[in-house]
Amino acid sequence: MVDHDTQRVIWAAEGKSADTLGGFFDRLDEQTRKAIQFVTMDMSASYIKAVRERLPQAQIVFDRFHVQTLVVDALDEVRRAEVRALQGEEAKTVKKTRHPLLKNPWNLTRKDQQKLADIQCNNARLYRAYLLKEAFAKALDYRQPKRAREALEEWLAWASRSKLELFVKVGRTNRKYTEGRNTGPYPRPLLPVCGCPSVDTHRLTHPSKWVQEKNGSKTVPAKGASLMSNPRTSLISLEATSNYHCISRCVRRAFLCGEDALTGRSFEHRRGWIEDRLLELAQIFAIEVCGYAVMASHSHLVSHSFASQLSALSSLLEIP
Repeated sequence: MVDHDTQRVIWAAEGKSADTLGGFFDRLDEQTRKAIQFVTMDMSASYIKAVRERLPQAQIVFDRFHVQTLVVDALDEVRRAEVRALQGEEAKTVKKTRHPLLKNPWNLTRKDQQKLADIQCNNARLYRAYLLKEAFAKALDYRQPKRAREALEEWLAWASRSKLELFVKVGRTNRKYTEGRNTGPYPRPLLPVCGCPSVDTHRLTHPSKWVQEKNGSKTVPAKGASLMSNPRTSLISLEATSNYHCISRCVRRAFLCGEDALTGRSFEHRRGWIEDRLLELAQIFAIEVCGYAVMASHSHLVSHSFASQLSALSSLLEIP
């Protein structure tokens, strides 16, 4: 048993039965048990039984590793079945495709890509299984619950009509455990876009050059004001607004996420890196992330600055 907040093992016992796990919950007082909101686990029926009996209010979350392993194992079994069904050189060729099929797209070598291209041309069943594996992984990459749910529902529908018995079975298993399925090892909150007026930092300049619009709804730069010639310290005016819409762009073909249409290489894994870093920095600085979006060539961030905290830090560090 691991505490997610401290990342430390807090209890261990021999056995994998419901009684074994139930023994841990029985040692907790009633107030502590009621305070537990989420329990992460694999899809063990005995663990599910123990949690539902003793923590009826807690939401069960199945970790990504065990959920995705079902799909990966199904793909490998399809490959094995194809090897048994084929003969001679064709069987040997398919037998040597295990690693390219199971690798992440961004780890594929040119030789691996050639093997996958051969499968695409010569073995429709195995290539269909490969696409199902990749589509499932992409669905689990979504951080927004609505998008993840929609992608998973589309995948389940595809798996059910794929004519691959093993994937049909995996789809049924996923539907059975839909209540506990999640896109990560623990639930991530959905960050709503702030409803307050915000100013695009690509339009900002020194506050002395700002003017008030006729309707008085927001403050904007005066005509002819320049952004590039001003330092960052002159771009923010908390008196005008505490909310800012920031846009960061990358160089051409750098790819923050998505797939390169020319090479077919996927950079979707970078989206998670950027999101994790963004949320980590928000805990360090005196800002709150109200909403964000990571695109292939740029990212959007809507942030709220805490003026009182910034003032306290300035006073503490004696910054004029």
